[in-house]
Amino acid sequence: MGYSKSGIQRLYREWQQRGDEALVDHRHGWPYKATVEVRDWMDERCTEDSEVRASRLTVEIEAQFGVKLHHDYVGLLRRQLGLPVPKPGRPSKKQEAEPALRQAQDPAPETEPERDFSP
Repeated sequence: MGYSKSGIQRLYREWQQRGDEALVDHRHGWPYKATVEVRDWMDERCTEDSEVRASRLTVEIEAQFGVKLHHDYVGLLRRQLGLPVPKPGRPSKKQEAEPALRQAQDPAPETEPERDFSP
């Protein structure tokens, strides 16, 4: 993560006063949920589908890693990691239908050749 100049100076002063204990991240007793594994997975997932919504990512993260993240935090993580973020608002009907269309299209070759059909 990036630190500002003043943040680094503050950490340095704390380290001078308290030693290595000053660098331990206590975060009010809450564990850090967005581990390296979660961030790496988000990088892959958002790269393959840049229009996936944060609400969908939270469901997938919970299923895969057992971690509950708020959708706003997932959006913040995307921005911090430099990942694509979909435009705000509801997805259009076309965007919702595209995954269904992709699944409906069978990549297997057709068994019958195309024929002209005239009514």
